[in-house]
Amino acid sequence: MKKAIAFPSVTIIFLLALLFYQNMNMQTSLPSKGWSRSVTMDIQSEYLAKPILKKAGNVYEIYVPRGQGIAHATYDSKLHIQTKESIPVQVPSFSNLFIHNKQFVYLKDGNLILHDAVKETILDKEVTSFGFNKEQLIYWKENRAFELDTIKWESRLLAEFSSPIRNIVFDVSSPSFLIVLQETDLTTKFVVFEHEAEGGYKQTQLSPLQQIGSEKMQEVLFTQEGSRATIIYGTYSSAQGVRTYRAYEWQVDMNEPLQAPTTKLIKFRDENNGSAFENPRYLQVKKKQNNLVILFAADGQTVGKFYGTNIYEAKKEGDTWNAGRRSTTNDVALEPFFMGDNAIGWYTFSGKTYSLHAASTDAGVISKSEEITSSDWKSTFYNTLMALSGSFMITLLALIWVIAPIVLYIITYIVKTNEFEDNRLKWLPYAWIGLYIGSQLLFFYLSFDKKRLVFAPEYLTFTGSFILIPIILTVLSWGMLRFSQQEEWGTIKSASYFTIVNILLYMFLLGPYLL
Repeated sequence: MKKAIAFPSVTIIFLLALLFYQNMNMQTSLPSKGWSRSVTMDIQSEYLAKPILKKAGNVYEIYVPRGQGIAHATYDSKLHIQTKESIPVQVPSFSNLFIHNKQFVYLKDGNLILHDAVKETILDKEVTSFGFNKEQLIYWKENRAFELDTIKWESRLLAEFSSPIRNIVFDVSSPSFLIVLQETDLTTKFVVFEHEAEGGYKQTQLSPLQQIGSEKMQEVLFTQEGSRATIIYGTYSSAQGVRTYRAYEWQVDMNEPLQAPTTKLIKFRDENNGSAFENPRYLQVKKKQNNLVILFAADGQTVGKFYGTNIYEAKKEGDTWNAGRRSTTNDVALEPFFMGDNAIGWYTFSGKTYSLHAASTDAGVISKSEEITSSDWKSTFYNTLMALSGSFMITLLALIWVIAPIVLYIITYIVKTNEFEDNRLKWLPYAWIGLYIGSQLLFFYLSFDKKRLVFAPEYLTFTGSFILIPIILTVLSWGMLRFSQQEEWGTIKSASYFTIVNILLYMFLLGPYLL
C-alpha cells in the first residue's frame, strides 16, 4: 500500500516543483524585449498627482506633490536614488504644479501662487487652472488665457474667447500649444498657438469636434510637425453604471484647419498575440525617432493567466497601434509618463497610497531587475496556489472521460454478475483503460486546442502535444498501477487507482494553465 501512495506522491511533488519553477520564470521575465522589469523609485503619495520630471544629462530629477509637502529625489542613469528630500510646500491635491529655478507655482483657493520655499506670493486671483511645459506657463480665467513670464513673474492677456476654456495642452516637442474650448456639452473647439520668431503667437482655429451620444472628452494630447498636427484624445461614456473609455486620433492639415475633422478610433493591440486592449486611459504621447508613440494604462496579462492593469507603450504600424507591456508591478498601474527616450515612470495604487515606479532600456537596469527578490518568491508562491485552484476543472473533464468505461462496467456486471464479483474477468481493467484513454484522445481531438492553454509553457503546447501527453500520462499511470497493484485488488479497485492517478497527473500538469 505504501507504494500505491509513494509513487504518485513523488510524481506530484515533481510536477509542483515544475509548476513553481515555471511561475518563477514568468514572474521574473521582462515585460517586453529590451525593457527592464519595474524598479521601485522609493516615493509615495497620498493622492494621485502628476510627477514633474527634469532631466539633465544622465540624471533624473523628480518632484512629486503629496500631503506632507513635495517629495524631491534625484536618480542616476541606472535609476539608483542619489538624493531625497521633502520640500515644505503644500500643494492642493487638485492643482497642477509648475517648477522653475526652485520656485513653485500652483493653485490654492482660486489664486495662482508662487512659492519660493519660504513664503507664498499671489500672482493672480480667480484663476481656473493652467497648463505648462518646461519653460512656459499659460493660465486661464473662464474664457481668458494669460501668459506668465517665468523670469519676472508678470502676466499678460494672451487671448479671449466666446466659450469657456476647458484645457491648455502643450506640444510635446515644440513651444506650440492647443487651447481647448467647451462650447457645449457635445461641442469642443480648438485653437492652435504657434510661437513666431518675433516672439508673438500665430493663432489657428480648427474645425469644431462633435461628440456622439453620451461620450465625453476626458483628456487631450497635441503634437505638431510642420503643417501636420496630431490630436490624440480620450473619451468616456457610461451605460448601466459601466464606464467605457476610448482613444481617438485626429490628423489635422494646418493649411486647411477648418476642414471637417476625420477622427479614427485607436485600437491598441498586443504586439505578441494581437489581442485588443479595452478601455485605454491615462494617455501620454511622445516623438521617438520621428514616430509618435503613446503610453496608456489598460487591463492585460500580468503573470501567466492572471490579469491586472498594466502600462503599455504603442507605436503605429500601418493603421494599427501595436503595444508592448512596460510595467511588471502587481498593484494597479496608472498615470504613466515619459522619462526621456529610454525610460518611463508610473504610479501603482495599493488601495491606500500611490507609489512611483519606473522601467528602462538601460542594459545595467535590465540585468539588475532580473535578480530574484523576496517579493518574487511571495508572488510566485501566491500565483502557484491560485493556479492550482483552477486545476479542479480537470475533475469536470474527467466526468466525460469515464462515461464510456462506467457504462461498460455496468453492462458487464448485469450480463456477467458472477464472473464480475469473483474478479474472473481479467480483460475488464484493460478494457476500462482502453475506453478511458480513447475518450481522452477523442476529447482532445474534438474539443481542445491551444487557446485553452495559451499561457502554458511550450513543452505542453508543441505540435502533437495533445496526443503525446495523454500517451505519456497513460504510461506513467499504468506503470504506477503495475508497481503498486496487490493480489487482493479487484477489478474496480485497479481501474479506479489508474483513473485517480491519471486525473491527478492531469490536474498538476495541465490544470494550472487551463482557461
